[in-house]
Amino acid sequence: MSETSISAHQEDLAALLEVLAGKTSQDPILATQDFLQKYPDRAEGYFVLGVLTYLSGYVGDATHMIEKAHDLDPDVREYAVALASLYAVSDRVNDALYFAKLGTVLESHPEMAGILPPNLKNFVEAASHSVIHKNYVAASLAFTRREFELATSECELELKMDPNYVPALELYAKALIEMGEHGSAVPILQRILQLKPDDVAENKLNLAEAIFHLGLFEQAKDYIEAVVQGKPDSIDINAKAFYLLSGMENGEPALSRAWSSLQQSGLHEVEPFFPYTPSDDGKIRIGFLSDKCFDCFEGSVLSSFLRRFDKKILESYVYIQNINKDSVTQAIKNWAVKAREVFDVNDKTLALILQRDRVDILVDMCGFGPNQRLSLLAHKPCGQRLSWLAPLHGGGQPGIDTVVTDESTDVAQSRFLQNGQDCMKLRTPVFANRPVQGFLDPVSPPNESKGYVTFGAYLDFCALAGRDGALWMRLLDSVPGSKLRLHIGSRISEISLARLNEIFEPKGLLDRVDLYTPDEDERPGSFFDHVDVFLASQSEDRDRIVQALWMGVPCLTKSGVNDPYVTYSGALLRAAGIPSWACEDDDAFLSVAKALAFDPAELAGLRKVLRGQLAKSRLMDLSGFALEFQSRLAELFFRKIQKR
Repeated sequence: MSETSISAHQEDLAALLEVLAGKTSQDPILATQDFLQKYPDRAEGYFVLGVLTYLSGYVGDATHMIEKAHDLDPDVREYAVALASLYAVSDRVNDALYFAKLGTVLESHPEMAGILPPNLKNFVEAASHSVIHKNYVAASLAFTRREFELATSECELELKMDPNYVPALELYAKALIEMGEHGSAVPILQRILQLKPDDVAENKLNLAEAIFHLGLFEQAKDYIEAVVQGKPDSIDINAKAFYLLSGMENGEPALSRAWSSLQQSGLHEVEPFFPYTPSDDGKIRIGFLSDKCFDCFEGSVLSSFLRRFDKKILESYVYIQNINKDSVTQAIKNWAVKAREVFDVNDKTLALILQRDRVDILVDMCGFGPNQRLSLLAHKPCGQRLSWLAPLHGGGQPGIDTVVTDESTDVAQSRFLQNGQDCMKLRTPVFANRPVQGFLDPVSPPNESKGYVTFGAYLDFCALAGRDGALWMRLLDSVPGSKLRLHIGSRISEISLARLNEIFEPKGLLDRVDLYTPDEDERPGSFFDHVDVFLASQSEDRDRIVQALWMGVPCLTKSGVNDPYVTYSGALLRAAGIPSWACEDDDAFLSVAKALAFDPAELAGLRKVLRGQLAKSRLMDLSGFALEFQSRLAELFFRKIQKR
């Protein structure tokens, strides 16, 4: 629109609002129809007509009109909020939940906010008037808040009324997977496939994920490959398949097929949704797209980095791709110039938001992970796109220009680069992090009182059933009297217990395994009070490695510098200044582990000094990392401008 036509539209919209307010004698419906005839490509007319139709009692026609408004302008909160309530009263529960979440992240249209009827403003209120599936709605809301225990409880109540209600079964299984209760999720997913045999791709992948996390790799591969063959055109399906296969041992052939399927499904660079115009006010706008904006390793790294942002030349924008909120989420919002939850915003709308925020460089932290934004990145939003702290195979995806690496990750990441992509290799670790919060001082190692060495690990069948587990069992066998203490969480399913028997009993080591469940009132980090040496898998949760070191517990992993995949376990230990604990091969791992196990004085000494060493290491050099990373981002921006 020209400036003249925009001015005319604003004047006519103001006149229409006066009619709706009863300030003239003109008929509101006729006035709205006249407005629509004059501006058929503007969303406001359809929304107003939808509201008037709803007030006349015609819910179906109102829904159609407001859907049209949302299609024309998907970045308006009032359109999404109204649709959430309309779908709720129409018993379209999943659609209602989607638009309810969408409405929390969009911008308000001031003029339209004033005419939104009270009954269409509150999705929860609208849903409460429906007598159907109330517990499912409550479970869905709990799931979005990452309250998975509550979500499972509400699903169980829903399923008592209708044991075959598939949406509740699907949500139940997803919540169990999020809680790590993969064994409990398997029979539920199998039941869903029986009840819903015609549309099984997503549920088969969820089943494959649960089976994979039970260490049943070949079964998981069979499910994944069947899904990929059945849905060759779905980027989302193929992306999840690729992500799961990337974590499997000996999965390279299937991984290559999944990558080919991804490319055939349309995952390649395409024209941007909207043109990019560089900033002209002296500020460089850096956007961070992350599904880890909560209390986890990546979330605390991002929060700490934003806190040290040089606001004289840089502005930070965060696009939150996760559904949960906690203190870290709030800290990220506090330190960013703007933070928006975009989990349910479609790619084109998010590209529009990025353009309106005038973001110059977008830093993707999702990669090929569960909440990936591969299609958005392929449309090349913003001037430059970087990959930082993304899951396995970070970078390499279409639309990424640069992968942020360091000395420990550069070789492995470089293997996945495509034509035209490069690495930004930092001198400081890419994952510099803050000291652990809330943990008390370490206690004496347990071997002093027990008389034997306790190795510790978190229950992860992917590790136990693979090369890591085989190595750990060799270690147990070579250290007489030693035990393996497994952290199993709050509960464990019968299927998981059976898997433990299947893995350890044939080796005659089942009686050497202790299962650990934390008490509600125990001190933070107390698992490590009962562990002499922590065994980290190659894909270990990074928080656990830092916590083990913070509690004075030596942490060992097998991670050669020339491994074909990025193994952050080894990279963390090298950044912490303990490269000898990131062992190159099995023999080195066993040698270092046994040396520690047979040296109680060394274990006791490490309890006293390891925390101090960690605090002074490059891993905790947040200021140095922030200074270097920001400088490199600014350099990247100015180099791009000079080429234009």
